[in-house]
Amino acid sequence: MENTHTLKVGDILHCGWGWSMTLNTFYQVVKVTPKTVVIGKLKQKDEGGWPVGYSTPIADSFDTSPDTSFPPTKRAVPADGRVKLNSFSSARLWDGKRQFYNRAD
Repeated sequence: MENTHTLKVGDILHCGWGWSMTLNTFYQVVKVTPKTVVIGKLKQKDEGGWPVGYSTPIADSFDTSPDTSFPPTKRAVPADGRVKLNSFSSARLWDGKRQFYNRAD
């Protein structure tokens, strides 16, 4: 069966989100099949302060906090590599650059 996406174990995905704020969440691919991935939410390092700064993921450091955890979850991956997280957001392969955040509402 031919791979329909190019994601690999260890790849980091980024989801930028927020309505009146700019927030970031990072995920790491922990398992791959030809059409799916299993991802886990990563902890992140924020540089700056409140309300603005930059976020970067901490590879292999999964968020297991009961308040914010996202248990490793199997997700379908279309050919474009976009991983749907829920009905209104998705994550894409992280470009390796720190991501701007603004937590002021």
